[in-house]
Amino acid sequence: MKKRKAKAFSYEVSSWLNARTRFKKKLTWTNEHRLAANGRDFVDVAGRFESAKLPTILVEVELHREDPVSNVVKIWKWASDNKTGDVLFFHAFSNLYARNKAERKHRAVFLGRMMKRETDIEYIPLTLKYSPRPGGVFGAGRRTKAAKLLARRIMEHLLRSRPGFFR
Repeated sequence: MKKRKAKAFSYEVSSWLNARTRFKKKLTWTNEHRLAANGRDFVDVAGRFESAKLPTILVEVELHREDPVSNVVKIWKWASDNKTGDVLFFHAFSNLYARNKAERKHRAVFLGRMMKRETDIEYIPLTLKYSPRPGGVFGAGRRTKAAKLLARRIMEHLLRSRPGFFR
């Protein structure tokens, strides 16, 4: 079965992160993760530690989406409806949001910063060096390279953010 571009991207991110042995088997990554057991909301990639004391890691990747604010609202609502504890929320934007859709990115980042002030969610916006082609299926390896770069940036942030916290 052929994967859509966004699903393939999130699959490549979670695969790269799962291949890292830095946290041994204490951290597992899944793509297309359902937020609540009986809910309809999914995130692109989620990282879960064995210990509930450690934060849940959520990743949303915006390649073409018209309304990235809805992903921030979805995470915020999920956190307010459930006892989530600490959450790290990485929100990655493709290069389309640096040009054509810049205002949509600004709105999402603004709301993400408001969410960070109101909740235990740490909001981390990231910019991808990747411009997906509309309707493109093959990227000559560009999509895979961008997914691995995003995964590497997430891992580096986790290791730098709280020294000794994840060990």
